[in-house]
Amino acid sequence: MRPRVVAAAGGAIALVVALGACSKNTGEGTTVDSERKQTGVIATDPKDSQGPAAEVSGAAKGGTFTIIRESPISHLDPQRTYSFAGLMANPLFARYLTTWKDDGKGGLVLVGDLAETPGKNVNNDCKVWEFTVKDGVKFEDGRPITSKEIAYGIARSFDPDLSGGPTYIQEWLADTPQFDTKWDFKKNKTSLPPGLSTPDAKTLRFEFAKPRCDLPFAVSLPTTAPLPADKDTGVDLDKQPFSSGPYKVAKNQVGVQITLDRNPNWDPKTDPVRHQYPDQFVWTFGPTADAANNRVIADNGADQSALAFNTVPASLVAKVAGDASLKSRTLLSPTPSANQLVINNQRVTDLKVRQALNYAIDREGMIKALGGQTVAAPLTTLMPPATIGYKAYDVYPAGANGNVDKV
Repeated sequence: MRPRVVAAAGGAIALVVALGACSKNTGEGTTVDSERKQTGVIATDPKDSQGPAAEVSGAAKGGTFTIIRESPISHLDPQRTYSFAGLMANPLFARYLTTWKDDGKGGLVLVGDLAETPGKNVNNDCKVWEFTVKDGVKFEDGRPITSKEIAYGIARSFDPDLSGGPTYIQEWLADTPQFDTKWDFKKNKTSLPPGLSTPDAKTLRFEFAKPRCDLPFAVSLPTTAPLPADKDTGVDLDKQPFSSGPYKVAKNQVGVQITLDRNPNWDPKTDPVRHQYPDQFVWTFGPTADAANNRVIADNGADQSALAFNTVPASLVAKVAGDASLKSRTLLSPTPSANQLVINNQRVTDLKVRQALNYAIDREGMIKALGGQTVAAPLTTLMPPATIGYKAYDVYPAGANGNVDKV
């Protein structure tokens, strides 16, 4: 699992979690993914966006992969998805205009997913973009995916009843954060938001009032997942999303368990990143982090091919880190986010007091409370190193235990 981030920040202080338990019993192997870095590289060769994806060494087809998580996934509806769990589950059954591909060197590169390339900057001013939809991409019922269904997916993200997802594209098309006041989806379901058009079945066109050079990255989010209008069930799409990916939702016991089966109409030749190795993915909800990790450690029955979707809790860190037999079943990976200690500036109005709080943070003490150096590392920036655009800085130099002379 991708570990969650723990941070303490009163402006520019953060702690970032660096270890998460993704225990699955492969029998052999080592801790992986500790050096992976997010990059801003966009593929320039169309071949990088073609499928099939490179085979994973040692992978075999068949079986059920189980994910154990305490809380249910907040949204399955792609246009409403923006949580870590949702962003991990969605690509199994939803495809987007672009996506991220492992470059084989420990980095990631942006490639076309439903689109043939990561997009065309038509006038080289970032105001007009076009994406060409691949041949052979299909929904779970076998009908072809065209620009029309991708555009409809984006259009429905303007509906205020379908909140929760990212809003970059909506705000850029409307040229305002109040995008739903500029275009009413409920009144215009048979049309598209201003700036979005489908010149033909293969082409999706964006036109912006201002340069939007980050669009290839923004369309890698679930906002661009396609949906036929006749399959739009509104808020109920959360229960049964319509698949464009390698798996489809076969059964959803809301809040209890989600079962994903293979989608027979997914064509690997169109997909540069996904596979169909397991017969099923099963998300099961309820067990606490301690219970989930103890189940995976016990390695019995279906839990032999299970993943604990939790950071290793402090109570188990020493056991996991100190047991050589568990090392090969543990994923060490940097996190792309941070939880922050936020100062109430309306209540703490004195700038010097807020600065003192920044200097007073005992990073070493917080790391110990989280489970030690195996779990966390100090950070003096608001953006963790795993995020694109990270730059190292330290506004309030205070050392590992805080600087009492500054308080």
